[in-house]
Amino acid sequence: MLDSIRKAATWTDVKLRERIDTFISDEDAQDLVMRILVLEPGNRLSANEAMDHPYFTGIRDTSAFDPLVKEFVQNQKAINSKMSELSRVEVSRGHFQEQATLELNAAIYQLGHDAVSRLLETIEVTVPTSFVALPCKLLTGDNVNATKMTSFLAQLWDTGKKLQAAKGSSVSAIVSELNAGDPLYLYLMDEDTGDVVVPDANDPVYPIIIPTRDDSSFLLINLPFIQSTFKRLQKGTAVVGRMQLVHDSFDAQHKTKNWTKEVEQAIEQLSEPTSSFPVLQQVLDVEEPLTFVRGAALLELKQWFAKHDPSHSFAGLKPVISHQGHVMWTSEARALAIESEADKSVAKTYERIREKFKQTTP
Repeated sequence: MLDSIRKAATWTDVKLRERIDTFISDEDAQDLVMRILVLEPGNRLSANEAMDHPYFTGIRDTSAFDPLVKEFVQNQKAINSKMSELSRVEVSRGHFQEQATLELNAAIYQLGHDAVSRLLETIEVTVPTSFVALPCKLLTGDNVNATKMTSFLAQLWDTGKKLQAAKGSSVSAIVSELNAGDPLYLYLMDEDTGDVVVPDANDPVYPIIIPTRDDSSFLLINLPFIQSTFKRLQKGTAVVGRMQLVHDSFDAQHKTKNWTKEVEQAIEQLSEPTSSFPVLQQVLDVEEPLTFVRGAALLELKQWFAKHDPSHSFAGLKPVISHQGHVMWTSEARALAIESEADKSVAKTYERIREKFKQTTP
């Protein structure tokens, strides 16, 4: 026995671990014995510590896992933070996609609404509505009476003022006095360039004669169109100057006559139109909606052009849809150019919509 004690006293911790592992199979028992028989007395378990060992209590010491648990908790917090951020990004992306979809649907609806409106306008406006009435058939050289032109413009605006206060049968009398009963001449306007279209000297149709003495109905119902066209003329200089330049009989070397300056000033000094469709609605005591009054004017205009320009030459003007979506009458060359530009714009818009779909699609 003494020899065994002496022999055991020579064992190191490593040798002791080997002997314990060889003869004791239970891991908790191995750990308990190793802690009790450790060579350094200060490192041995006390009696109380031995009784609290998992071999007796069945409760294992997990303190060794504390750093791992702490690291796991920190990692879990980092993961939760990233997940929260991803969730916020996804929610924000969802809101953006929803908003983009709503805006796109609204744009598509508005586009459809505008397309239908423009289509109806295209169907309705089958004749030009921008034209002026002038007291002169020729607009070149000494054939133009400047005083007569400026006096007519003033009288045209004064007629609108008189109509505002007129009632009943006096309406026709007021219009018939325009230009002292002498005929007027209708010139169309290029709505793209703002030019009054002066036809060739041999044109059999334009300018079209407008009688004022026998039948004033055309002038009465179309005064809003005539006055608004005068207001749309950009500058008297550009208008009158181009009137002469477009005409074949104008000599390029011939200086502009003084009458052009007087007419330019008269056009520049025009106030806001005094005759409008609301005025006609009131004067004619029409109970129908205002759109019906304008529709009646368009019907009168269509019938008038059918009678005086049956081939619908319209002095070379062609209808085209403007960039704003309205029907516009301009030269054939400009109409083709505008249609080409519109096709390119539509193609670009289509590509932008496709790109927007790509950005909002997961």
